[in-house]
Amino acid sequence: MLAMSDEVGHPRHRWRPLLHASSAAIARGRFAESERHVTEVAQLATLADDPALEVSLVMHEIMRARLQRRLDEEHAALARLETASRDFRLGEVFVAEVHAQCAARDEDVDETRRQLARIRGLVPNLLAEPIHTAMLAEAIALAGTDDERRAYRDAHAGRVDEAIATGPISFTYESTVGRSLGLLDAALGELTGAEQALTRARSLAVERGQTPWAAQTSYELAKVHRARRAPRRSERALRRGPPESPRSSV
Repeated sequence: MLAMSDEVGHPRHRWRPLLHASSAAIARGRFAESERHVTEVAQLATLADDPALEVSLVMHEIMRARLQRRLDEEHAALARLETASRDFRLGEVFVAEVHAQCAARDEDVDETRRQLARIRGLVPNLLAEPIHTAMLAEAIALAGTDDERRAYRDAHAGRVDEAIATGPISFTYESTVGRSLGLLDAALGELTGAEQALTRARSLAVERGQTPWAAQTSYELAKVHRARRAPRRSERALRRGPPESPRSSV
C-alpha cells in the first residue's frame, strides 16, 4: 500500500496506508516507527483536502496513547475529538463510545458508566455492527449490566481468535475477540472461562510479537488469578515481561 501510494504521489492516497503501517507498528510495540508514520500524516493534513483525515488522525492518536498508557496525551486527544467529529454522522454516539472505551481502560467505573448512559438506548442496534461491538466490549465488561455483558458475549461467540480492527476510522488493532470474551466472563464471575480466554489471547500476542498486548493481557490475567485467590499465579503473570521483538523488526 505504501509503495502504491508513493507511485500515485497524491496526499489523499497516502495517509491511509501510513496509518495502516502505524497500526502494524503499534501492535508490535514499535512506537518510534509509528511516530514517523503519524508525523508524515500530520504533514499531509495541510495538503490533502480530505475531511476524513482529521477524524482518523486524532482517533489513531487516542488509541495509540491508550495502549502506551500515556493518559495526558489520551485525554488531550479526546478533547480534540469532540471538535474533529462535529460534522461526523452519528458523531455524538461515536464520541461517547470512544470516551467509554478509554475510561474503561483507565478503570474509571463512574466515567465509563456515564458515557455508556449516553448511548444505552442504542445498544441493541450497535450489537449488529462488529466494530461497535468490539469497541464497547471492554466498557460493558467494566460498567455494564449483566444482561448487557451476556448480550455482548453472545455477539462475540464463535470468533475467539479473530483479530479486532477498528476499521477505516482509527486504523488500529485491538487484540483478539477472545480477550473481550475473557473480560466479559471475568465481569460475570465466570473465572474459569475468563482464565482460559485470556491465557489464549496472551499466547497469541506472544506468538505474534505483539508486545503491548502481551503485557495488557498479562495484567488482566493476573487480576483473574487474584479473583480466584491464587496470589502466586497472579504475581507470576505480572512478572512476565513482554517477549523480545525480533531483530529484524527493531
